[in-house]
Amino acid sequence: IAGLGWVAEKLFGDRYSPQARGVVGFLVAAVVIYLAQFLVPGMQASILGALLAALVIGFVDAIVPTQLR
Repeated sequence: IAGLGWVAEKLFGDRYSPQARGVVGFLVAAVVIYLAQFLVPGMQASILGALLAALVIGFVDAIVPTQLR
């Protein structure tokens, strides 16, 4: 998740606002969490579960200052 977020940040450069960071974090996290169920034995993730977990990740990513990460 962090690696894909870093790629998006490099693509957008200085135009990457905290709100955009939250949206990108949300989208990337939702996809990664949902697809992880196919790679991790015994893991199950519904679409709703992946979206809820991604919502938390995106929210935290939007409010945590860049200097702390």
